[in-house]
Amino acid sequence: MKRWKCSVCGYVHTGDVPPEKCPLCGVAKEKFVEIAAEKLSRQEKVSGRVGQNFWIRQILKHHLHPMLVHFPNGLLPVSLLFLALVYLFGGTQLQYAAFFNLIAVLIVLPAVMFTGYVEWQSRYRGARTLLFKIKIAASITVLTSLVILVLWRFVNPEVMAVGSSQRHLYFALAAFMVAAVALAGHLGGTLVHRGRD
Repeated sequence: MKRWKCSVCGYVHTGDVPPEKCPLCGVAKEKFVEIAAEKLSRQEKVSGRVGQNFWIRQILKHHLHPMLVHFPNGLLPVSLLFLALVYLFGGTQLQYAAFFNLIAVLIVLPAVMFTGYVEWQSRYRGARTLLFKIKIAASITVLTSLVILVLWRFVNPEVMAVGSSQRHLYFALAAFMVAAVALAGHLGGTLVHRGRD
């Protein structure tokens, strides 16, 4: 049996021929290379990477995107938990904690998205498969929701107060944003950990 590697995401398939499409990232079988042939062209790949911009090489070498993505993946669910407690029991201290968490993520999110774009273009060759389209849509959804939640709280500091007519919608938007974060994180983890040698 031959072994075939997806040149976009690294998925390894065992069989006489590559699959019609990658079960992980969805690219066509033309993107698969036989592993023996892939090893022969490794020197070409290394020489191609040398030509990349210094900063892009540093982002990839030091795994900046996976490091930065832990900020929204960690802080946003905690913010939602704080908002849920405020929603159920009232109080102001947890509202402030949730709000400051949202601001911290909003500060970091442009760097998360930029390094994600660099990873997508460099490691995954800018593949426009469904998996990457969903990840991009989820990240845009998170950014948009986050901006709305922060501005909303600036305009109406009492948005989550007991009796506020807007609290249900505010909480629902925060929950929707965290669902988008979870989806993007799940797909990113799938790319990194599943189907590798």
